[in-house]
Amino acid sequence: MWTSQITKPAPIKLSLADRILLRIKALTPTQFEHFAPSLIKAIYDDKDEFVTTHNGKVGDGGIDAVLKVKKKIGAGVDEYFIQCKRYDKTGVSGNDIQAFYGAMRCNSSNYGVFITTSHFTKKKEKAIHLLKNDCTIIKIDGEELVNYMLKHKIGIKEIPQNPIFEIDEEFFSQFSDK
Repeated sequence: MWTSQITKPAPIKLSLADRILLRIKALTPTQFEHFAPSLIKAIYDDKDEFVTTHNGKVGDGGIDAVLKVKKKIGAGVDEYFIQCKRYDKTGVSGNDIQAFYGAMRCNSSNYGVFITTSHFTKKKEKAIHLLKNDCTIIKIDGEELVNYMLKHKIGIKEIPQNPIFEIDEEFFSQFSDK
């Protein structure tokens, strides 16, 4: 008697970069809003110069977080407004950029950081060109986000037995939904 065996395909081994992006996408939107300013702060060496405030909630006016950076020359701080979009496949559109720009202008801010786990659409380029030159919006897409994490060893840890890095779950557990 002939029996057929069903074989499962071999599991696909994802790169560390792909696994990091999947791990970030597994964060809730609120966790991602806490994660984003922490990432920016972790990239810089002068961490004592930063103060971050989570603002994201229903009715946040399009500003998920505020990052205050002490000015290197003179007194005071520069405020960077942060907008976070934890998208899977949907790209950030020109409308998203324009809404963020409007929120920044309503709050008299000249600096913004727009972070997404996906990508920015081509239409966003047109939206960026329509913005006044009195405003700077730094755009970080999913690929850049992961590259920053790998470059600065954020959210990963080295496995002592092997010369490889793995996702650091302890790092991601610090971002709450509150």
